[in-house]
Amino acid sequence: MALPTGLAHNPTSERFGHLVSDWEDTYGQVWAQDYGDPEEEYQALREAVVVLEYSPIRKWFVDGPDAIKVVDSIFSRDVAALPLGRLAYGVIVDDEGFMYEELTVVKYSDERILLMGGELDTQAQIEKAYAQYKTGEKVQALATLDRFIRLHPTSPALDYALYLKGLVNFNDNLGLFSALINQDLSERDQKAAKESYESFLELSNRFPESKYTPDARQRMTYIVNSLAGYEVHVARYYARRGAYVAAINRAQQALSDYQNVPAAEEALAILVYSYDALGMTQLRDDTKRVLEKNYPNSSFLKNPLIGRVSKPWWQLW
Repeated sequence: MALPTGLAHNPTSERFGHLVSDWEDTYGQVWAQDYGDPEEEYQALREAVVVLEYSPIRKWFVDGPDAIKVVDSIFSRDVAALPLGRLAYGVIVDDEGFMYEELTVVKYSDERILLMGGELDTQAQIEKAYAQYKTGEKVQALATLDRFIRLHPTSPALDYALYLKGLVNFNDNLGLFSALINQDLSERDQKAAKESYESFLELSNRFPESKYTPDARQRMTYIVNSLAGYEVHVARYYARRGAYVAAINRAQQALSDYQNVPAAEEALAILVYSYDALGMTQLRDDTKRVLEKNYPNSSFLKNPLIGRVSKPWWQLW
């Protein structure tokens, strides 16, 4: 089978490519699925001798007097007991026992160890972050994902890592507690929402064709509406307490930073309310005309009340 284009070749692929029925992409290099009869190859591996092509495999040398100690601290096999010149197959684990990757270790000497295997960024790390996310360990999940993104900027799984990071920060539901206290998303601190938006934005910009991008863009729209709603919530808080200048500033910020959002209607109403309270009749009338033109059926044109008609049972102010 002809060698595929766009991938790096290796000595085995160029010499024996005519025997290969199918190729795969391994870290940007061609990798043969087999060289003829897989069963015959297996028997040769068990009973005779084979040559393995390790060119596409990642390789790391650990050098120095503490080489064995370092490798033994993360590798599942006992490297100290391994004879010189021999290799051992095992897995890399972290301090919590999560598996990162399967590796082959070669002991050149007590001060030189070769590690061969995949990138230490495979599905195991992503699954670890996902497990942390699902069990409510948000800080740990974000730390795992940040480390993954920092160390492996070219990983094929980077789009999912960005999506999962956005999902961890996407605080869209407080569950039963949210229903009991009648708290809206816009009334919570928006730091997590902004960080979620940044992750989804990076995903959509860098990986527009990713299968995760359409959902990320929908969530971005939701987050923008939430951020605008938060500004209006703060403006409403100030207006209720007579801090009209502060209310005007926050309402204006919501209108300038977020266009075409549902919260814009109430932001205009808060401006009308606050300008009227300060006796700024010209600004009040101008803003009211904008409100009437853009929201001719707005309930704020008929009802001067700002915010909810009903309050949560726990809210006394």
